[in-house]
Amino acid sequence: MSFHHTRLQGMPTVMKRLTYCLFFLLFLSLLPQASAQTKKWSAGFRLGKSTGISAKFYANDSFSTEILLTHREKGLQVTGIAIFEEGEIPFLGIDPQIFWYYGIGGHAGYYRFTRNARDEAGNLFSQRRSRASVGVDGLIGAAWRSPDLPLDVSVDWKPYFDLFLPVSMSEGLFDIGVSVRYIF
Repeated sequence: MSFHHTRLQGMPTVMKRLTYCLFFLLFLSLLPQASAQTKKWSAGFRLGKSTGISAKFYANDSFSTEILLTHREKGLQVTGIAIFEEGEIPFLGIDPQIFWYYGIGGHAGYYRFTRNARDEAGNLFSQRRSRASVGVDGLIGAAWRSPDLPLDVSVDWKPYFDLFLPVSMSEGLFDIGVSVRYIF
C-alpha cells in the first residue's frame, strides 16, 4: 500500500513537467504563424522565486512583451508583461549591448498548500488545498544581448501582488531572477 501511495505522490511533479512541456511546444508551434511584422522572438528559462519558461516577442527596439509560465508555491502561474527597453545604462558607461528595462503586467494561476485540520473525533490530519492566484506584476532589470550569438541574458526584479479572492492578499517583493533566452 505504501508503494502505491508513494507513486501517487510523485504524479503532480510529472504532471507539472508535462504541462510545462506542452505549453512550450504549443508556443513553438504558433511561432511560424506569427505575422511578418515581427522583429524577433526569444524563448528560454527564468530562474528565481518564479521559475519557469520565458517567451518574449520584440515588437521594436524599445518595446517587447513577455509570457512566463512559472512554478511558484507548488502551483502554476501564467504571467504577461509589457516591457519598455531604455537602452544603455548611462551611469555605467560600459558595453552598449547591456541595457535596462521596466514593465508591468499581470498573472493568473493557482497555488497549493497543506493545512492541518481536525476531524469530528478531534484527530489532527493534513489537508491539501488549492487556491486561485490572480494579480499584478512589475518588472525592472538589466539585459545583455550578444552581438555574435543569438542570446539574451537578463537579471530582473519582478515584484508581484496576489489577490486571492475573496479573503486574503499577499505580495512577493523579493522575486529576483535570471533569464537566459535564445533569440530567433
